[in-house]
Amino acid sequence: MTKQEEIDILQSLKGDTYFAQFFGSKDIDQMCQNINNDFAIEGGCGFSQKAETLERINADLKKEFQQKIHDLGMELIKILDKGFDEDAIYQLVEGEVGIDAIIKFKRKNNLDITDKELDYMISKLP
Repeated sequence: MTKQEEIDILQSLKGDTYFAQFFGSKDIDQMCQNINNDFAIEGGCGFSQKAETLERINADLKKEFQQKIHDLGMELIKILDKGFDEDAIYQLVEGEVGIDAIIKFKRKNNLDITDKELDYMISKLP
């Protein structure tokens, strides 16, 4: 298939087609220009730029998550180094996930609810 044949096929996919619904006229024109210039077909297209942005966001979130886990682990080590302090550990977990998540987890796993948690739930009643 020649470059021109490929370009003609892409141009024919413009308008009211499933292809055009995803890529759009601007991306199709960019693909045609890329073929003409012997560039990678996806270069400069909106979907490619979105993918790059999402990959960057994903990498940043991964780093942030790893740092959060590291920090949580270090805080637990500090607390345990001072001697087992159940309240300090509970406060650390509550600060990270919130009391709502703790109560849901305990309920799901058939763990006892503390008086503090029960008081919290009662305080949320209308």
